[in-house]
Amino acid sequence: RLGLPISKPETALSDLNANRIICLSQEDITPELAIIAPIRRELGLRSIFNTVEKALNPMNVSHMAVGYFHETILPSMEAMVVAAHPHAQAIFIGGQEGSVGLYTHRPTKTYRVNGVPDHQSGTLPPVRENTEPVSVEPTEEAYTQYYRALLENPLHPHRKALLWQAATFLILGGVASGMDEAFVKLEHLR
Repeated sequence: RLGLPISKPETALSDLNANRIICLSQEDITPELAIIAPIRRELGLRSIFNTVEKALNPMNVSHMAVGYFHETILPSMEAMVVAAHPHAQAIFIGGQEGSVGLYTHRPTKTYRVNGVPDHQSGTLPPVRENTEPVSVEPTEEAYTQYYRALLENPLHPHRKALLWQAATFLILGGVASGMDEAFVKLEHLR
């Protein structure tokens, strides 16, 4: 808040002219956010959308992989997932940028909820390939071309990382018991 009072929308312009800076309440600008503000504060997050949305389960699936960035929110996220989906087996994956994407250069931290079979909280091994970063222009067409090449070209530099990720999800989902079995199931993609 920078030591300034929170301005109301109706006085914001005059406050801006007087102070050259203003603080606005998110709840005043979008009253709908007032409903979820207590959850955001409880989790200690500036925004809950990119965190809580990952724990939603609209299809009521039995196995969930939920990405996280900050380990400090894991207890709250676990409580939320268990309360909302008591029968789902979930694993929190501390992947790239808070996603479920596995790291290629180091192990990826995981945290198990509701007994994912054969997986203890800890780490998943890194993808066993050194992959060079690829710059993709942030357009729909460029992303479409990148993913089409990734799926269609067996020599694509990120192909092995994609297969490793897919095999990991087959194991976490209870479809395969280990990497060897998972890779057999993915043979048609190799």
